[in-house]
Amino acid sequence: MNKDVINTRDLYNLWEVQWCLSKGDLLAPWLRTKIPIHRKSEVIKDFYALINYEVDNPEGIKALVIAPNEVFFSTKSTRELMQLRINSHIIDVFFDRQLRDFLEVPNNRELSSCFGNSVMMHLSGVSSSKCADWVALHHIAEIIPVIDGSERYFVFCQQFALRLPVQSNFSQRLVDVTKMSSRSIFALHCIGEQLNLKLTIKRSNPSILQRADTQYAYLQASVTEAEIIRFRQAIERVIVAQVCTHPELTESMAVFDNSIDFFQKSMQRQHKLN
Repeated sequence: MNKDVINTRDLYNLWEVQWCLSKGDLLAPWLRTKIPIHRKSEVIKDFYALINYEVDNPEGIKALVIAPNEVFFSTKSTRELMQLRINSHIIDVFFDRQLRDFLEVPNNRELSSCFGNSVMMHLSGVSSSKCADWVALHHIAEIIPVIDGSERYFVFCQQFALRLPVQSNFSQRLVDVTKMSSRSIFALHCIGEQLNLKLTIKRSNPSILQRADTQYAYLQASVTEAEIIRFRQAIERVIVAQVCTHPELTESMAVFDNSIDFFQKSMQRQHKLN
């Protein structure tokens, strides 16, 4: 191996004339002699793509990480890398799921890790899959379909491109997640106003997420302070329901005619002055 750390330009230089790297290119066995391997557990704060490494190998490599500052192989799966990242954040997948339900996104179309301008989308399987590829939409300038629709060209704002396989419902999921990103940003804006803070709504990159931001007028009308309160109450209901339906509490809950409603009202009283 020539050096301990390589970046995206170094990755491209491993090929002479290609403008776009395919999934097959990234799975080439000879790359294991060119790209460093990270074996320790580490938190990836941001990335361009996490590629499931599907090739049997003696090194125990499970994923290729393409990040803003380096490119490396990892002995952790893409799911494990995402979980480490989620564990380090205040906002986690619980919030994502409740936001999805609150926005009435169909339950049979699982979204990915999405909050504000940080949107990570899985391309294959489900988000809990150990073998899913992931891309960060906030780093992507354009997504172009291939003729049969089974793959997409992901053109990154950093002037490089990947061609990766996607699910058949990718287009609809992309619409859902970009709308969800915009609405969560406006939710933050409303919270900021409640705290007397001035929040500037601005994307960190001119990415594809901005396409949903053209709905600003609609979003500002629909995500009001009343909606934020309703969202908070929706989260409370989910928490209470999970507690009340716990197997160890079955007998205790049988004492109450409507235990969920009882505890829901108890939680709401915590928001009152007295």
